[in-house]
Amino acid sequence: MVADTTILFTQLHQILPPVLSVLLHSSLPPMHSDHLRKSAASALARILTQHSVTYPSLAPRIMKTLLLALLAPERGPGTRLGALRGLIGVGKEAVRKGILDAGGAKALGAEPGVRGAVIEALEVLHPPSERPVPLDLADPDDARIAERLREILGDFFAERLMGDTAWAQGVLAES
Repeated sequence: MVADTTILFTQLHQILPPVLSVLLHSSLPPMHSDHLRKSAASALARILTQHSVTYPSLAPRIMKTLLLALLAPERGPGTRLGALRGLIGVGKEAVRKGILDAGGAKALGAEPGVRGAVIEALEVLHPPSERPVPLDLADPDDARIAERLREILGDFFAERLMGDTAWAQGVLAES
């Protein structure tokens, strides 16, 4: 068993750097960058699914690396997009920590190349409604929800979620 674990650790330490490099490289070829990052996030998700039980500190370590890349203001949009794709690959808890708890959505609101991925991440937390009903800002409860959305997600993403009360409430329930 110890030999098997040692071999696994060696293999993981060989495969994770290239996967993370594809996710976090700031300037992948524009024509292929989205596909490459989604594929790397998928590979990361599979690695974590298969090996997290044997290597319990793996997911938290990966999540920390991705959060640092996501939240570092000096990082370019490509790196931040890759970090976000990686968090989506890690799972709901990683998305919650990066987008809600650490303020990732608020920090990324102004970056056009990353907005779609933030919406995808919010959909991981809670799916949008099939028949959205917008918040009624005249209603004090809905006004509080809108204020909390702005606080946590920033104006850009708060405006998107305000068009769907159930989605907004579901995302806020995760925070």
